[in-house]
Amino acid sequence: MSERPKEGVYLDAALAVIGEQVEERIDELDRRRRRRARVGVSALVAATLLSGSAAAYAIAQSHRPPHQAPIVEVSETRQLSCVEGADASAPAYFTVSYRADPAASVDAMAVCADARSTLASETARIARSSPVQLVAIATRLLKADAADRFTVEAASFGTISADPATPVRVCGDGDATVVLVAPPDAGSSPPIVVCSAGSR
Repeated sequence: MSERPKEGVYLDAALAVIGEQVEERIDELDRRRRRRARVGVSALVAATLLSGSAAAYAIAQSHRPPHQAPIVEVSETRQLSCVEGADASAPAYFTVSYRADPAASVDAMAVCADARSTLASETARIARSSPVQLVAIATRLLKADAADRFTVEAASFGTISADPATPVRVCGDGDATVVLVAPPDAGSSPPIVVCSAGSR
């Protein structure tokens, strides 16, 4: 039996160590190559996104109309009150606050007449109505004579007398309007009504 020389064992160990170092070096080079590839791809994606955003911004700016004015919805708050009797300061049986286009108009006398007939026929239902339901009823009363240019913000209903009555005078001017509703006069002269300053 022949034994392998000792220097051969040392030689195998040295070659094994060198082989491991070479493999580690190859792995390190491979990792660096993959890292560089990932960085390159990321940079390419970022550059593409930036250039695309810049192009989109340029296109949007080129199609933007010059000196484009902002769109503003102009509306004003108004109030309409319907009062039974001859005094505009008496409690109202119907009051509505609403926003409207300045060009929009409401037939105040017709709204008050409709509100009075609605109260006469639907008193129990109105008494049980929530604020949202009252706003819906007021919206219906306003839009009976007008287009869709009104937004009701608040509405309230009071009580009416059993006597028949008709709107006889519109008081107030501008944002606040009061319609006086009185029973027809037995005589030939029209009912006497008291309006506030600025009545028409």
